[in-house]
Formats: sequence, structure tokens, C-alpha cells
Amino acid sequence: QVVGAYYATGVLVLALGLSGWVKRAMRALPMPVVMAMVAGVFMRFGLDLVYAIRDDFWLAAPMTAAFFALAALPRLARRMPPLIGAILAGGALLAALGRFHSRTFASLRYRNYRLFFGGQTVSQTGSWMQRIALGWFVLQLTHSAFAVGVMAFAQFVPFMAFGLFAGVLTDRLDARRTVIGTQAAQLVAAVALAWIALGGFAEPWMLYTIAFVNGTVLVLDVPSRQQLTYRMVGREDLPNAIGLNSTLFNASRIFGPAVAGVVLVAGAGICFLVNAVSFLAVLLGLLTMRVSEFFPLEEFERPSILAGTREGLAWVRGQRRMVVLLTLTFLLSTFAFNFNVTLPVLAKVTLHGHS
Repeated sequence: QVVGAYYATGVLVLALGLSGWVKRAMRALPMPVVMAMVAGVFMRFGLDLVYAIRDDFWLAAPMTAAFFALAALPRLARRMPPLIGAILAGGALLAALGRFHSRTFASLRYRNYRLFFGGQTVSQTGSWMQRIALGWFVLQLTHSAFAVGVMAFAQFVPFMAFGLFAGVLTDRLDARRTVIGTQAAQLVAAVALAWIALGGFAEPWMLYTIAFVNGTVLVLDVPSRQQLTYRMVGREDLPNAIGLNSTLFNASRIFGPAVAGVVLVAGAGICFLVNAVSFLAVLLGLLTMRVSEFFPLEEFERPSILAGTREGLAWVRGQRRMVVLLTLTFLLSTFAFNFNVTLPVLAKVTLHGHS
């Protein structure tokens, strides 16, 4: 399924390129918008489509048909974007079938998860706006493709250095308090970016430093949010919550960069400022959660950080399927996942775009 999904995505990209739709979009839209939309649409499209059709064909198929029908009619698509049309088609179908309370949205019956999901809806959009704006801002500041790569390296090197130990460490911490701390730290980083960008005194080393600090915070944020999801919905509804989180994340990868492409006309600093404000929604939701409604964690003896890391690696080595999945993830992350890093260079240098 995974390999087939990525092949399907490749075929779709090829078809769009040969049909001329990408070229038409570039002529009709400001370049940052095109750059952002390309970054958001294709990353997990194929895989999500396979899973959606497998799990709920009668909902996924009409939404997919609505999307491609609108995409094939340019005049209609200008009035109704295909993504919005697909969402409306899905909502109308759910309403007609009376399935809003079915397993598709089972996790939303928990108050704590509703607060978390609502906050993430706002925050994830702001985070993707910042990701797109940061690469564009570095390129505007330095006029160097190498500098854009250095910025990406500064942001992701904490995962390489500390990622193995993050899960063991977060098992020792309270998930809700940890996420409150990481979200507050990301808010401070976004404020710092907005301050130096709007103040007009930004230097590359400042951006690299903030990117590194932000990446270090995310090393703790990701496993803590995963643990918090379990605490909010329990074991039975955990797969549904993971699916909703994935849907939200991928929808934000489309909507956030597209909004960033428009806001970039006013300057990268505005994107950073919008992202800073978006974290308030998450913090408000986290602070108003009812701790008494959390599902309890199973009691177990927590090993030391190094011992726990060794146990995790030993378990992976003994599971052939996990080795294959991690190898596939490594290859895709190394050679395909970060293609959006080069998009600012492609848009500005190759296609001579401007914000």
C-alpha cells in the first residue's frame, strides 16, 4: 500500500505536469502561492487516498470525484477551489447519511480531545505558514541557496542528535505539562522571528539559532503529543484519534502554505506573527482540559534513558517489519520528504518569482 501510494502520487504529479495545469497555475497565481501549494499537496496525498478509500469507500470516493471534477473545470475551480468542494461534498454526504456521530469522528466525543483538536486546527496552519515563510525569508536575506539548506539543517539536526532518547525522556514527564511547555516555547520562538523580521535587523545566524532551538523543542513535543492523545481518548479510540490528527496535519500542509503565499506579500514577519498568535489557541485548550477525565497510564518500571534507548533498538532489530518500515521512512525522509526546502530557490532563482 505504501509503495503503491507513492507510485500513484508520482503518476499524478507527472499527469499534472504533462497536462499543463501546473504552468497555468503559475501564470495565474503569485509565485509564493504556487510554491506553497506544491509543497502541501503531494507529500502524503497518495498514501492518505489509499487509506481513505480502503477504510470508508462510500465517503472517500465522492469526495475524490468532487475534487477532480472541480480541478478539471478551471472556470468553476476559480469560484470553488477543489479542496473546499471536496470537503463540502463529504460534509453533505455525512449529513445525508446521518453519520456525524459514527466511528469517523468517534474521538471527538471526548471534551479534552475536542479542545486539543480545535487548538491544533489553528496552530498547525500557523506552523506551516512559518515553515514556508522562513525558507523564503532566508533566501531574501542571503540570496544563497546554500543558506536555505543550512537553515533546514539547523532545524532538523536536533532530531538526529536527540530523537533516539526523546521517547524515553517523555515517558518520565507529564504529557500535558510537557506539551504546554513546548507550545509556549514555540510561541516565544515565533515572536522572536517576528521581532527580528519586522524590526529589520535580521541576520542569518539569528535565524539558524532560532531554527535550532525550535527543532530541539519539537523533539520533545512530538512524542509528548502522542502520549497526550492516548491520555485523552484511551486505547479503544486511539486509532481514530491518530487518523484525525493525520488528516488535520495534512490538511494544514495545504491550507497553511497557501495562506502563507498570500500573506508573504505583506512580509515574512507577518507570517511569523500570525503563527505566534495561533499558539494561543493550543495553550488555551490545554489549560482548560479536565485532568480528571484523562485515561490512566499503565504502571511500569521506567528504565534509565540509555537503557530504555537500547531496549527500543533491540526490539526494532528483532522485528523484520519494523526494520523495513524504518528503512523506507529513512529513504523517503532523506531523498523525498524535504523537497520543500528547495522550493524557495526554485521559485525565486529558476522561475524568477517574487513575494
